[in-house]
Amino acid sequence: MATITKAELLSLISDIFRKNPDDVSIEALRVLVRLLTNIQMNPTDPKFRSIKKTNETIQKKLLPCEGVLPLIYAIGYKDKGAEFLTIKEKLDNIKLCLEAIEEIKELRPGSDFGRDSSTPNTPIGGNSQKSLESASITDQLQAYRVQQSSPLSSLPKSPENIEKPPTKVSPNKRTGRAQEAKQEEDHEPDFKLEWSGSSYDGPIKDGWFEGFGRFRFPKGVVYEGEFHKGEFHGKGTLIFPNGGRYKASWDRGRAVDGEYEYYDGLKYNAQDWNYCKIPDRRFYTEIKEGLRPAGATLIVNDPQGPNEIPPGTYDIGEGYYDPSVKAAYSYEGEELETPMDSDLIDILKKYRYNPAEVQDLSDEEDLLV
Repeated sequence: MATITKAELLSLISDIFRKNPDDVSIEALRVLVRLLTNIQMNPTDPKFRSIKKTNETIQKKLLPCEGVLPLIYAIGYKDKGAEFLTIKEKLDNIKLCLEAIEEIKELRPGSDFGRDSSTPNTPIGGNSQKSLESASITDQLQAYRVQQSSPLSSLPKSPENIEKPPTKVSPNKRTGRAQEAKQEEDHEPDFKLEWSGSSYDGPIKDGWFEGFGRFRFPKGVVYEGEFHKGEFHGKGTLIFPNGGRYKASWDRGRAVDGEYEYYDGLKYNAQDWNYCKIPDRRFYTEIKEGLRPAGATLIVNDPQGPNEIPPGTYDIGEGYYDPSVKAAYSYEGEELETPMDSDLIDILKKYRYNPAEVQDLSDEEDLLV
C-alpha cells in the first residue's frame, strides 16, 4: 500500500468540503468515521473491512459525496467486484485518516459531524447492515481513543484515579510580550471549541473561519492573521506564551516562508546561527545595552535576573524540571509535558540548577569520630 501523509489526507478532506455543501460533507465523513472506527476496534474481523456499495446508507450518504472515493482509495481500499470496497493491507492509514478528520473537525465551530447519542458499533458492508442515523463522530472517536493510542489521547487530562505529585509553585517575573500573552487567557472569545479547548475570534463565512481572526490552541499558542475556508491562508503570526513570534506567509495551512523572533526581538537565522557562541558569547540584552561591570554580569538574558525556581530543580526556559518526581512545571506551577530522555541528558548536564536545601548537621554528635 502506498504511503500517504496526514497533509495529503487533510488536503483530500478539505477538497470534500470545497466540492459539496457542508451538510453533505459532514454526513459522508460521519459515515466514514464509523466504518474506520469499526475496523480499529475489530482489526481481526474481516466483515468490518468491506464496504457494501448497495447498502442504503452508503448509497445515500457516502458515495454521492464528491471527493469521498479518492479519499477512500488513498486510505487503501480497493474495488472487489461491483458490489464491494475492501481493505486488506496494513491499517496505519486508517488511524492517520481519523486523526486528519479530527483536525478538520476542530477548525469548524458548531459542527460535530453528527448528533450526540450512543449506539453500539455495527459493521457497514459485509453481513450486517445497520442504520447510522444516531452515530456521531464524537462517539466514534471517543471509542477509538479508548482502544488506540494517538496524539489525541495526549491532550492534557488528569484522570481522577491517578494521584499526582504536589505542584511546586515558583514566583515568576513576566514582562513585555510574555505578559501580554498571559493576559490574553482572560479574554472571552467569539467561539469556544469546548471539546478541544481551542477558541476563535473573528468572522465566519458559510461555517468557515474567513478573513482576519485569532485562533487559540489549548496550550496557549495563538495564531493571529488571515484565514480562508478555515485554514491559515495569507499573512499570519504564531504567538507563543513565552513571547516568541513566528511571522509567516501561509498557503492552505502550510507556512510558505517565515521568520521566528524571540520575546526580546532577537531574530533566528537558520543558515548562520552563532548566537552566544565563541567568539561572541553575549546575550542579546548585552548586545543591545552593553556589557555590565564585574559582579553584575548577567547569567540569563534578562536584566532582572533569572526566574526563581524551587530548590533541587533545573531551569528549562519555560519553567523548571523536578528530577525528584520526574516532571516539568511552568514558573506558575502548571504541569508541562515531560521532557524526552534525549532532552533530559542536556537538562541535567547543562541547564541552570538551583541546589537543594542542605540540612545543617554541624551540631550532630554522630558526625564526631
